[in-house]
Amino acid sequence: MSVDIELKTLTALIMKSDKQAYNELFMRYCRSLVFYVNDLLRQPEAAEDIVQDVFIKIWEKRSELDPDRSLQALLYTMAYRLALNHIRDSKKNILINKHHEMIMADNPPDILFEKNERNQKIFSIIDQLPPQTRIVFKMSRIEDLSYKEIAERLTLSVKTVESHIGKALKILRKNLSE
Repeated sequence: MSVDIELKTLTALIMKSDKQAYNELFMRYCRSLVFYVNDLLRQPEAAEDIVQDVFIKIWEKRSELDPDRSLQALLYTMAYRLALNHIRDSKKNILINKHHEMIMADNPPDILFEKNERNQKIFSIIDQLPPQTRIVFKMSRIEDLSYKEIAERLTLSVKTVESHIGKALKILRKNLSE
């Protein structure tokens, strides 16, 4: 029996959930796939994980296999794509880590803590503003609406909106300076 016919038979058996055929496939290709993926990544542990994922996907999708298509080519294609995904994800992680390092360099943990603490205090003060002043202030500072837009939405005059904003800022300054 030639290797191609053997693979077709192996594929047909795996499609019928034959675990012995699946183990045969694993024994036959696992090692060469790990070498192949490690050649791409130069990360032996990641290569082993990727190959394991390939075989898991083969088993999960066994009913969708095509006995007329090369199972060997499918294994290598899947391994290649998963390796590329790993490279892409690694690059994303590197960028995220670099971004985090830059933030930490610019803002050491104690400064980040202080900023967070200050923000909490600001929001606490805003929540204690008189209801109409709080609504106007949030519309201005959080929703980024102009005084005219706020006045139109709340059917107030622009001068009244200015008065509420002035009142809110005065209360904030007073409480933050303490």
